[in-house]
Amino acid sequence: MWKDGITCDISSATDNMVHALVKIDPSKPEVLLYFMYDSTYNDPKKKQWNFLHELSEVVYQPWLVLGDLNFHLARNRSSSDIWVQDRVRDSGLSDLGYEGNDYTWTSNSFGTGTKKARLDMGLGNTDWFLQFPNAKVCHLYHIASDHCPIMLITDHIPRKLSRPFKCFGTLMEHNTFRTQMQQAWNINVQGSPAHKFKNKLQRTRFTLGKCNRLEFGDIHKNIKLLQDKLNISQKEPNSVSQERKVKTITHDLENWYKIQTNFYKEKSRDKHIHDMDNNTKYFHSLVNKRMHKNNISLLSDNDGNWLRDRDSISSLLTTHFSNISCSSNHVFPDDAFSIIPTVINDSHNVVLLAS
Repeated sequence: MWKDGITCDISSATDNMVHALVKIDPSKPEVLLYFMYDSTYNDPKKKQWNFLHELSEVVYQPWLVLGDLNFHLARNRSSSDIWVQDRVRDSGLSDLGYEGNDYTWTSNSFGTGTKKARLDMGLGNTDWFLQFPNAKVCHLYHIASDHCPIMLITDHIPRKLSRPFKCFGTLMEHNTFRTQMQQAWNINVQGSPAHKFKNKLQRTRFTLGKCNRLEFGDIHKNIKLLQDKLNISQKEPNSVSQERKVKTITHDLENWYKIQTNFYKEKSRDKHIHDMDNNTKYFHSLVNKRMHKNNISLLSDNDGNWLRDRDSISSLLTTHFSNISCSSNHVFPDDAFSIIPTVINDSHNVVLLAS
């Protein structure tokens, strides 16, 4: 290969699929990479996806399917698309997301056709998202083809941004939370109501952030330390004190496992699983997928130029919202509320408006 530390071994090529074992990062496991052209005919298409579904049951490593997959992710498509979508879901694969235009295929070779669709994409399993949480597919420009080239980006440049404060349920369940919250909020502040409110929020955020660092710190590090202590204690000679120590460490470790699971479950915003064993890997993968989708790594300005670096994106957003906020002639479109999910229905509204 052209870069040290990267290896690629082609294991087979059949049915418009190239199977490769790739070492992308020396510090991470080997990746099973499938380059695929999905047939437009039903029988070959079903053969390909049935094979991938069977393969998914024996794959225990990062797995990525990449290429012209010839189906739509939207549910309101043909029966063939719905069948493939179900196969993708049953195989444990999820969309990597993308950068660039919303389509990879047009009805002409100049990228200006009236019909457009996103047919080229990447699908990864849970292990892929755990190992490469920032990976995305970049849609390049159309050149002499009805399909645009796509490029896999496994790791973006780290962002040097401050993390916003978030108060999780694990902190709220701590026995000192209510006391610290009250003390922080009840500070004596002089000034206008807005000034008081702002300072109380800042003080509360600082206090709860400090409490979170002192009481919880790095959850993964705490678990690792307890695992090491348990391993050492279990190797000590049998005695009453040794047994008591192992039970204490085990109890503490189970408590930290619970904290870790609740932390990632809350971050994942999973609403489907309410009662189950500690499955941190499942919730961690959902967190990575949410962060993956919520990350803004590419924006287009008014001139159609794509901005990638953080400073340019930040400047564009600041200018845009400054112009909106400073406008003297506000224009609020009638359909603006359609993008906001409805929480209050008609019956609720009748009760609220009743005298």
